Amino acid sequence: MDNRNTLIAISLCFLFLCLVFAGVRGCTKNSDSKLPKIEKKQVNTTTAQNEKDKTGYSHSYDSGANTGYYSTSYSSDNYYEDADDTHTTPPAILSKSEKEAMERKRQAKKEKIRKAAIEWLKQKTSNTALCQQTIERYKVKSHQGFANGTVALRNKDYKTALNYFNQTVKDPEATAITKYFAINNMMIIAQRMKDIELYFIAARMNAALCAKEDLTLLGIQKNSNHLEWVNRVEKTIKARNDKTAFQECVQAKLDEYQSSIDRSEAEIKVREEIEYYTELYKEMLE
Repeated sequence: MDNRNTLIAISLCFLFLCLVFAGVRGCTKNSDSKLPKIEKKQVNTTTAQNEKDKTGYSHSYDSGANTGYYSTSYSSDNYYEDADDTHTTPPAILSKSEKEAMERKRQAKKEKIRKAAIEWLKQKTSNTALCQQTIERYKVKSHQGFANGTVALRNKDYKTALNYFNQTVKDPEATAITKYFAINNMMIIAQRMKDIELYFIAARMNAALCAKEDLTLLGIQKNSNHLEWVNRVEKTIKARNDKTAFQECVQAKLDEYQSSIDRSEAEIKVREEIEYYTELYKEMLE
């Protein structure tokens, strides 16, 4: 009997301990859910890199299309070190004197790079170890008017580009090859502007240059007939809507064939040429 009572007492004690343990565990779980969550603050790893320039401004030099373009970019990604959802700090505002100082620094850097480029090109053009083709290429690049025109062309400032290229052609110091490429660029501008008259003005300049100057380095032989061809093509295109020009083309065709064809055959040939050149230059004639 005593053993039975002892066993019952032990069982009751074990049951009581289980209930107490379960209650303590539940309380702990409930209390944890009521506590606020602690989140780890993310630290921007690039903050240290920006310590040297806390204004948020970064400067880079981009040679671009031989323009020496100097760009200043602003990035606010790492500007606010202690920013939160409720407060932001406006970026630093430069004063007028600071802006002027920055502009002077920018212009000084551009000028320094420009002078270095000119000096480098001079060394190349006087380097006798280079082949003549390479030297001529550097001479083209070293001509300031041609370089300015090229920049304007790439920026689609066609009026400015035309002025620079025209000045290059008239420059007695410019080489024949430099003038040739300047005229070619004028023809490219005329095509982009869809200006057929300007195109043939440049084409006549090109023909006159080819007839006068030595361009054998470019594989171009002197040819005095090119100017005549340019004039004939221009008149043929004009003959589309000009009766007088059309009759002049017919007469020129009769003279060419020395009367071996009659006038009606000459008119057919002229119309065929009009159709051919209209198709060839259709982008400028639309």
